[in-house]
Amino acid sequence: MTSQNNGDDDDHRARVNLAAAAFIVVIGAAILWVALALSSNQRTQACLQSGRKTCIPLPDGR
Repeated sequence: MTSQNNGDDDDHRARVNLAAAAFIVVIGAAILWVALALSSNQRTQACLQSGRKTCIPLPDGR
């Protein structure tokens, strides 16, 4: 009976570890997305502050 409880514990631990790894991947992707968005925004603001008017590509109005 103890070996079955051990197997259940191992299965539970594996599921918890998998959930934790998935959570870490999601958090890492979110951090990367925010960092890239901030970087893009900073480049656009620097372009606009330098006086250029073509910093942001506008969609064609046709």
